[in-house]
Formats: sequence, structure tokens, C-alpha cells
Amino acid sequence: MSDLPTEYKRIKRLVKSLIPRMNRKAGRRNYKLEDARHMINELGMQMPAELLSYLIEDNKVLDDFATSVQALEDELDMEVVDQFSSFFPDLEPKVYIERSENVVGFTINTGGEEIIFAEYPLPPAF
Repeated sequence: MSDLPTEYKRIKRLVKSLIPRMNRKAGRRNYKLEDARHMINELGMQMPAELLSYLIEDNKVLDDFATSVQALEDELDMEVVDQFSSFFPDLEPKVYIERSENVVGFTINTGGEEIIFAEYPLPPAF
């Protein structure tokens, strides 16, 4: 019986070492794939349909996009997305397609400064 607390502490340390801690401010959301899909889909009018389809169907892109939005909020120390997973309009979210660099980028405008918060390679057939 005396080994139980020691074993529990060992397992607890192991779990803490394996699971990265997100340094999120209290009250901020942790975005999921569906949130990212909605955010990208809202910006869909700024890109060709084939590119939109590629972005919202790729789980790696969606996961990275959600993480990028969280990192942006942490960096700016403000929310950029409302409760419905929509970017605040006053941030003027934009999509840029740089064919010369073969990337698509997502930006917001805050304080007169445009900030690129996510970039992805264009699909091969694009």
C-alpha cells in the first residue's frame, strides 16, 4: 500500500512530461478543427474554390491553423475570433496567394500593421 502514492506521483510526472502545457490565458478558447474549418471557410470568398476545398479538407492544415490563431491571440494578448469562430471584422482578415513563392497566407490588420499569422504551401495542382 505504501507504494501507491509513489507510483501515482511517478505516473503524474510522466504524464506532465509527455503532454505539452498550453500557456493560455484564462477564458481564452482552445480552437478545434471545426473552428479552424469555419474560420477558413469564412475567408473562402477571397480564394479560388479549389484552394478552399484543399485547405478545409486537410486536417494537418486545420490543426496548424487553429494553433496559429491561438498563438496570435497569445502574442497580441487579445481575442481575434468571436464565440462563433469568426474573425472580428475590424481586424480585416485577408488571404494572400503568392504564386511566385507557392504559398497562401492569412493576415489580420491590427493597429495599422498587417500581421501574417499562417502560411501554407499551395496544392500541387494549383
